[in-house]
Amino acid sequence: MAWFAESAGGAPAARDGATEPESMRVVFILACVLGLGSADQGTLGAVAAPLKQGLGIDNADIGVLAAVVSAIGLLTTVPAGALTDRISRTRLLGVTIVLTSAAMIANGAAQSYGMILVSRLFLGAVSAAMAPAVASLVGDYFPAEHRGRAYGFLLTGELLGTGFGYVIAGGVAAVFSWRWSFWVLVPIALVLAFSVARLPEPRRGAQIDSAVEEEPKIPLRQALRYVLGVRSNLVLILVSSLLYFFLAALRTFSSVFVQDQYSVGQAIGTMVLPLVGLGAVVGVLAGGRLSDGLMRAGHIRGRIVVGIIGYSLAVVLFLPAFASSVLLIALPLFFLASAALGLLNPPLDAARLDVIHHRMWGRSEGVRTFGMLGATAAAPLTYGFLSESIGNEGAFLVIAGSLGLAAILLTAALRSYPSDMAAAEANSHGV
Repeated sequence: MAWFAESAGGAPAARDGATEPESMRVVFILACVLGLGSADQGTLGAVAAPLKQGLGIDNADIGVLAAVVSAIGLLTTVPAGALTDRISRTRLLGVTIVLTSAAMIANGAAQSYGMILVSRLFLGAVSAAMAPAVASLVGDYFPAEHRGRAYGFLLTGELLGTGFGYVIAGGVAAVFSWRWSFWVLVPIALVLAFSVARLPEPRRGAQIDSAVEEEPKIPLRQALRYVLGVRSNLVLILVSSLLYFFLAALRTFSSVFVQDQYSVGQAIGTMVLPLVGLGAVVGVLAGGRLSDGLMRAGHIRGRIVVGIIGYSLAVVLFLPAFASSVLLIALPLFFLASAALGLLNPPLDAARLDVIHHRMWGRSEGVRTFGMLGATAAAPLTYGFLSESIGNEGAFLVIAGSLGLAAILLTAALRSYPSDMAAAEANSHGV
């Protein structure tokens, strides 16, 4: 793990007084933050079948429960991003996680569909600050040439959180009830909130020598114009939204799809996604290392190229996997396709920080999260209604088309990314 303490111009430790073990602790805790959010969605997907039976609802209703978290987040994520750029990010994350715990308690205690719907609306409102705060902290904790690998470890936490939600929550639902599947996350969340609040708050622009310390007095509307005016950043936001559109449908309905498509039970249905998720873990770890290596070797467009390859491979592999009716044939295809999706995530997440002024990272990530939440909200609803008309197989084949569109759009960033990165660096140095 010595790479945490290395950088071209100095170590994160040297710039902020943090030791290598402290940097490793930062990665672990931030990975757990991302994992907590994905664990909730994984839990909802794992208990979809017993939840439908217990509350007398259908796929469209499950889609609504998954979508409202993202839909309400659309109203709060941009203000949360602006808040991230102004106050202590570690304290903001700590408070957010405590409120998220309260929402999880309410999820499990709901006695009707209306009650669980309201509790998930609250969950979406309070969790909107997570992504902007984590992205901004990553930018100030790690130098640019190591952010891809850092994101690789963070996204591994997100993937493991989804797997935790599917395996642990699904098992708890089978032994006890779907209510305990939400409650089992609460003690973990409270310990995480305490750990986050104790993290050192890094200096803004800590990884940029001679960074301008004065915060730009920029109105939110002007800040949004800047964020969306950076061409490669706009492309990255769009392709990220398409990715989460696909992932939201997969995360929510994969258990139902596997049970129906391959005629297996609840236990097998909830185990398939975590097993396939191991491919994504392999991909994110490889993607971060590969993209950072390309950058250090002088291949400036390396992060974008890795992203294009990942999207292209994923759509080529997912289409025959969804069309297959034999689980043993589909599993290796799902594994490889997930590895391809994992490959593209770290470099593209790091690329968004490369092209934006460090004082705008929170607001930029807020805008990105707005698009991601919109796509995440639309996907379960789209899938739920498509599955009722063309079946689960047809619905996933349609949804997978979003990955092909993302690969095409990402080629537009090949030309603009180097100049946008140079502009962001010059502005951060006050040039």
